[in-house]
Amino acid sequence: MVTILNEPHKISPNGNLNTWMFKSDNPNLIYCVLTMTKAQSNDIIAKKKVFAKPLNNVLSVDVSNVLKNLAESVLVNNNEVIALSNLPEYYLKIEEFLNDPLTGNITAGDSTTSAKYFFESEENVIDFYGYTENKYNIQPYQGPGNTDPKAKFLTNQQSVKTITTQQKEFLKIFDANRHGQKLKVSLYDGDNDLLLDVSIPIQRQASENVINLNVSPLIILNHPSIKGTDEASITHTYRIVILDSSNNEVSESRIYSMIESCQLRERNIIYKNAFGGFDSLIVNNATETLTTSKTYINRSNTRNNMYSQDGKFFGNKDVINSNNTYSYAASSGYLDDYESNLAKEVITSNKVYIGVEEFLVEITIDNKIYKVMQQHLNGYKRNRLDLQYTAPFSIQKLNAVINANDIDLNNNPDSSLYLAVNTGDFVIDNWLNSVTLKY
Repeated sequence: MVTILNEPHKISPNGNLNTWMFKSDNPNLIYCVLTMTKAQSNDIIAKKKVFAKPLNNVLSVDVSNVLKNLAESVLVNNNEVIALSNLPEYYLKIEEFLNDPLTGNITAGDSTTSAKYFFESEENVIDFYGYTENKYNIQPYQGPGNTDPKAKFLTNQQSVKTITTQQKEFLKIFDANRHGQKLKVSLYDGDNDLLLDVSIPIQRQASENVINLNVSPLIILNHPSIKGTDEASITHTYRIVILDSSNNEVSESRIYSMIESCQLRERNIIYKNAFGGFDSLIVNNATETLTTSKTYINRSNTRNNMYSQDGKFFGNKDVINSNNTYSYAASSGYLDDYESNLAKEVITSNKVYIGVEEFLVEITIDNKIYKVMQQHLNGYKRNRLDLQYTAPFSIQKLNAVINANDIDLNNNPDSSLYLAVNTGDFVIDNWLNSVTLKY
């Protein structure tokens, strides 16, 4: 019989240790076979033979390397406040293989199966030491006297954040046992007086256990329960929290204070944080630099083919291929000490987008060095993040095309779903709100 001595959390970050330790009470044990399968499809993910330590029949294995290739947190970008998805889940089957003392044959013995959720994240050493499986997972309301912290959203941002009216903001939280039933949005005026409370139902399928929220000002204030109200037109701040069926708060709250969008060519950077959630940062005055590389073929000119009858003189090279790269430099506003430290996540993120109107374009961050300045080390001056990034095409051109009124849609199968640029750089998908290269 197999006894599990140590196992990962019910919901675990896949970048940290996910160690299984177990023991067999059978003295004839030779090895165990571990089989990992996907919970949704029962497809085999990995299979490993593990031998016991001498004398004590204890076996252990870390499955983190396998899980790292299985989880990818995806940004849900649409015009809905609430979108639901699923945490990836796996089953681990531990099967004993024994030496039959009578025949010497190896036979299969007992097996044990356990299921676990995981998500794309890597907590730092200190945070992981204090990590609990319900840190980001909604739990039932425990009463007004309970001091246990409520479930957190997957973000390191401060709980009160100042944003522009055009900024995109996203939140994500787990709800494995479906305790969250409503999203409460509270609107406040410039004096922080409550204007309106709105509850938006969380309607889900039975298996959906991840709540994705688009809490951007344009999405929140245009929700059917809010749009057109007198309160919406004078809202300065709004508060977000998840409620259970009895209207008890079962998550931490997030507060967003709005300011007018800056006129300094504002760009919204959305990046995947260390927990697999998505945070945003505003940068201004982006400067575009075009770098091009061309491949030529030499042309042999003679006196008979140097010019044409209409007065054009020919060169001695033909361009057969051209590759263009668009790079940008932009600066954030002044950052306080916490924001200056948090900006490291933008530099190290493996998935970064730039917002162009309602669309998101994936970009590459080019910064190799970032000096984390704190005010007491910088003459009590605030820091700025100078960001360098590369896009697959011209962001300025894309912005102009989106805002144009005479876009030619003749190359698209359905003009309600696609906008196309005739020069062939990119295709804009209005249905999925994404931008991809045309070729």
